Amino acid sequence: MKQQGYDAVIPYAWVTDSSKPGRAAMQGPRLARKVLQTASQFPVGAPVDLHFIGHSEGTVVNTQAIVALEKSMTPQLRSGYVEDTLLDPHAANNSVPGQFSVSGGLMGAVAKGLIHRYQAQAHDPTVFIPPGVDVAQVFYQHTQASHDHGVNQGLYNLWGQVPVPNLSGNPIAYYNLTGAGATHSGNYGVALWYRNFVAPTLGSQAPLLQKLRLSGQIDQATTLAASSHAANRVRVQTWDPVRIAQDAQPEFSGTAAPGSTVRVYLGPASNPSVISLAGQTRAGATGEWSLTPRSLRSGRYRGIAMAFQRASRTRPGLTIVPMTPLGRFAVEGVSNK
Repeated sequence: MKQQGYDAVIPYAWVTDSSKPGRAAMQGPRLARKVLQTASQFPVGAPVDLHFIGHSEGTVVNTQAIVALEKSMTPQLRSGYVEDTLLDPHAANNSVPGQFSVSGGLMGAVAKGLIHRYQAQAHDPTVFIPPGVDVAQVFYQHTQASHDHGVNQGLYNLWGQVPVPNLSGNPIAYYNLTGAGATHSGNYGVALWYRNFVAPTLGSQAPLLQKLRLSGQIDQATTLAASSHAANRVRVQTWDPVRIAQDAQPEFSGTAAPGSTVRVYLGPASNPSVISLAGQTRAGATGEWSLTPRSLRSGRYRGIAMAFQRASRTRPGLTIVPMTPLGRFAVEGVSNK
């Protein structure tokens, strides 16, 4: 929290309830009240900025806190900006995709059963980026249990659940830390990675992350009109609308760190588990990139772009892979024979 040179940190740890399934979302309104109490101590008449940083189920807490704040923001808070940083966001809910990795054998099966049991009892609400958020970043990893540095005896490793539903209307910056050897928790956990590599540079606007920021979109495509059905409207708000590509070879473009290798992956929109490399290119001297993949058959697709810049990898822990969803799109009128 910041206002004209004043800074306030609100450490919020729900230690007493953190081991009890279903308690995470209940902490959101409590955190919101703490924010309002602290904000009231700042001078009146100037914007107050908020930066929420949460790890795992802590992102559930922050999501619910931001939602609660939207209903009772003071003029100072409303005139400031809200930044949301999600570290391996993980809602304990078996219906949310992107859950975890478990080891093989009997003990791995037991660990999987225990996780499912806890998440079934918790049934946390989904983590999402609320409408009032101006800036959002997601740091996540998908490290296999067999490479988790001995955390949880190598039986399981929870994953960051991405992509995160976005209701803010502003793009989310994603950073994949799997290559850095990050795990969900422990001495190699995403939260400690952020504390060591990013938190000390926040006062300078985290220059490494700004340098590696990746953007991308599908070019020359029209947006498909959303259904009037309420459920479909919510789905479009959450996962972005479907766009219609003008031909079977849609072009993608965006910006990345100059000299980065940019890879575009495509897969059927109906099956998130299937995705394959569609092509790669290199960002130019000013960071612009574009790529036209092979011809696609008629159908609906989803796209993801990832970038890698070897020059920024001065140590293994800085193996950061920016990722950005390219959205859903449809190719129509192309023969599938």
